[in-house]
Amino acid sequence: MKIALVFIALWTIPVQVPAAGNTGMTADVKHQTKIECKHGFPTVDIITWKKDNDQIAYKSSEESKINPQYELEEGHGTAYLVIREVNEKDAGNYTCAVFVTKGVRRYRTIEVKLEVKDTANMVKLSLTAILFAFLLHAIFL
Repeated sequence: MKIALVFIALWTIPVQVPAAGNTGMTADVKHQTKIECKHGFPTVDIITWKKDNDQIAYKSSEESKINPQYELEEGHGTAYLVIREVNEKDAGNYTCAVFVTKGVRRYRTIEVKLEVKDTANMVKLSLTAILFAFLLHAIFL
């Protein structure tokens, strides 16, 4: 009888599985990007996403609350947070947490730092620098 009770008690202990996946990524302004959360579970019951500790998405079998600028996608042991059109305010620390609540309870959290760059401005600055160098070269020759 004691063995059965110990087994049941151990069966319900949540287990955190070590994180796997990205720790940092870069996205371009005005482009779509996907932040990947590789959890490795065949199915999950709850998915949450936070940006700088503010919840931006929550999905379970009963309900779903997602900030309109984001989408959630799932497939093959991975959850994705899709940012439709990246802007500079999207830079920050994102945390994904997935929970398996049926059978052996497990969860995994993954943190990703998103850096945002504006490549259009970088090209403009590069062209301006080239034109300026060409002008200086023409003046002093």
